[in-house]
Amino acid sequence: MRLDLTGATLIDFDLTDGHVTDARFDGATFTGTARFDRVTFPGNTWFGGATFAKGAWFEKVTFTEYANFHGATFTETPLLGGAVVIDPEAAHVWPNGWRLERTPEGTDHLTQEEADSDPTRDA
Repeated sequence: MRLDLTGATLIDFDLTDGHVTDARFDGATFTGTARFDRVTFPGNTWFGGATFAKGAWFEKVTFTEYANFHGATFTETPLLGGAVVIDPEAAHVWPNGWRLERTPEGTDHLTQEEADSDPTRDA
């Protein structure tokens, strides 16, 4: 399934356990909690400029190709725990506070950065 919801207003959007080959949510506004838990995105995924007015849950989501959150705004910290990235070399743009990390098993996951990880900040 291809999904283009560019500029849409989505209320309590729930795509849990979905499978979307190409997904476009550029400029979309999510009111209520947006749930993408365990979704598989085998193609490109765009959330550029999207607004998440409440929670944004992406727990255990799989991004196979390019994922773009450039300019997306979140009123709450997005939950991306357990998110798997199949192509770590793609020019992904992750939400602020998240980074890609390789596990000892060789898979790539998103990891939330620690709030006090700024090396220039005095302890």
